[in-house]
Amino acid sequence: ALDRAIGQIRAAAGPEATFVVISGDCVGPNRAGWQLLPEVLTRLGFLATPQMQAAGDSAPALARRFDPVKALRDLLPKDFRKSLARSLPTKLRDRLAQRVDTADIDWTRTRAYCLPTDLEGYIRVNLRGREPQGIVEPGAGYEGVLAELTAEISALRDAGTGRPIVREILRADQAFPGDHDAYLPDLIVRWDASAPIVAATSARVGTVSVPSPDTRPGTHQGPGFLVACGRGIAPGAVLHDGHILDFAPTLLARMGVAVPPHMHGRVWPELTAV
Repeated sequence: ALDRAIGQIRAAAGPEATFVVISGDCVGPNRAGWQLLPEVLTRLGFLATPQMQAAGDSAPALARRFDPVKALRDLLPKDFRKSLARSLPTKLRDRLAQRVDTADIDWTRTRAYCLPTDLEGYIRVNLRGREPQGIVEPGAGYEGVLAELTAEISALRDAGTGRPIVREILRADQAFPGDHDAYLPDLIVRWDASAPIVAATSARVGTVSVPSPDTRPGTHQGPGFLVACGRGIAPGAVLHDGHILDFAPTLLARMGVAVPPHMHGRVWPELTAV
């Protein structure tokens, strides 16, 4: 059905049109370890909850903070929650989700925490001056947290086989620089998807075993694909070493529009020799 629809669009566009079909992803097995990260951060001393007792503190641990919104959410059936969420304005839905997701975080002792995700691991530092209740000092304090997190998470191994479970850890400000990089996670953990990840171990963390709450057997992953035809595009030409970031500057260049400096992709000559 998709093939027929693409053919119909191509025919309607006419022979003079540049026609491009692009996908940034393919689909493969759903193998990731993001569900392990909250416990890993907790054991490393970066993520604190109200009921945790600080090291060396003789006072009793704080009771779990009661949040009426979270309590109400937990009482509602899952399907009803989804239906209700879809009916709410996006900003309100996001604010409520953020409140529920962070209800059990003690911000006075949390240096880093996890952002919602469904594949990579997203970690954000509780940075003073950026976060509402930030405690990590900018500069050396911030860099020290990132360095320690990168080293400790990179050390995680599969508890059964001993293989590394982390493929790479990206610093978002370096991988995706721009005017709005402060809105991104500080660290992006990319997993080795060659086998399922259900338990991890390291010398400092010990063994962490958390089943994934995501029951989907497949998910998005690379590589993607692109097919194109039009004036100046040689039939059978092949793109080599393409990246999703290349598509926007290539399309602009083909249309004769200057590529703005904030776009970091390269222009594909195979698609711009008009």
